[in-house]
Amino acid sequence: MEFPRRTHHICLVSEQTLPNYLGAIVPDAFPKKVHLVVTSRMKERADILQKALEARGCGVAQYGLAEPHPDAVMEVLDRIYEKTGADVAVNVTGGTKVMALTAVEWASIQDEPPFLFYVDTDSRQILQIGGQMEQYEMNTALKVEDILYAGAGHKIIKNKNNPLNKEERDGVDALLGLFLKNTEALKLFNACAANAKKSSYRVPLPYEPPKEFMEVLNIAKSLGRLDFTSEKISYPTEEGLAWCNGVWLEDYVKKTLYQMKAGKLIDDWGSGVEIDYRNPLPQTKKDDSKNELDGVFSCRNRLFLIECKTVNLDRKANSNKPEHTLEDAIYKLDSLNKTLGGALSRKMLVSVFKPRPQDIQRCEDLNIKLLYGNDLLKLEDKLKNWIQNANH
Repeated sequence: MEFPRRTHHICLVSEQTLPNYLGAIVPDAFPKKVHLVVTSRMKERADILQKALEARGCGVAQYGLAEPHPDAVMEVLDRIYEKTGADVAVNVTGGTKVMALTAVEWASIQDEPPFLFYVDTDSRQILQIGGQMEQYEMNTALKVEDILYAGAGHKIIKNKNNPLNKEERDGVDALLGLFLKNTEALKLFNACAANAKKSSYRVPLPYEPPKEFMEVLNIAKSLGRLDFTSEKISYPTEEGLAWCNGVWLEDYVKKTLYQMKAGKLIDDWGSGVEIDYRNPLPQTKKDDSKNELDGVFSCRNRLFLIECKTVNLDRKANSNKPEHTLEDAIYKLDSLNKTLGGALSRKMLVSVFKPRPQDIQRCEDLNIKLLYGNDLLKLEDKLKNWIQNANH
């Protein structure tokens, strides 16, 4: 059964803009005009929704609501109804509970009751409220850029989602296997890349390194990321140094997301995505790349965020202080989740090393999915399971 088309939609604006957006962009049922009922606290969210709907060709008007009191809601709905007549549908997914209940009551007392509906993002259905109580399948599949723009007002300015070639795919697979086999090789690989930043992209070859480290060097050299002799390691480009400093793991995630999109397991994806934030996130460090997403994909109109870490989570040699913790990455993911997708987004932290117990607990407290160690070898299966459990 097809979702009925109405010339006008009335939407009650709340923090989550996507249910209102999804209700208005059903294929072959686009309204000509959307009327937004907005409290002063939700004005910013209404502006985001208006821009996204206008980009889709819908006319939009906003109606201010001094307070979400039933009488005030009734008065605004009456004003809108004078302009729309009965050719109107009311989306009661948003707003406060009082606003939604008042809209249902208001519709029931009209001579020709408007079509009332609720967007259930979990079941991917649009439910008719009252009347025949029909259920309509929601076949819309939002892309990453759609969710970012309609859900938060942000735009993508760069997306490095070019596919890896076979040599690159095989290379990152081999690197991960070697590092999981011997984490000391990864610690050494990280240390060389970190030190090279301070010494013109050159460092001495470590003395008697593990064989896994030398195998990694050969792979990285074959991919053009570095060069080495019996005495030194050199990084020919800044990009090559960045790859050795952790981008290789982002490429491993990229390879997996590309395969999942090709297999129609996800709707859209991105890697190394740079975002033009409507309101920039607070910076904790000057060099903290707050506007880049290591990995991101959309599925069932949800946004899934992935942050990658290859750093050593152990302690510094001869020091009681941690060399690195996941605190920054956890903070970044939590902040991104709030500003990008809110309740309809999910977040994951991918780490080669096992995190500290307090970081594991912090991730659990913030509903951040944590994947580390040998589980990375089953990344696609883990992502599929993550998608299936996204409603919980």
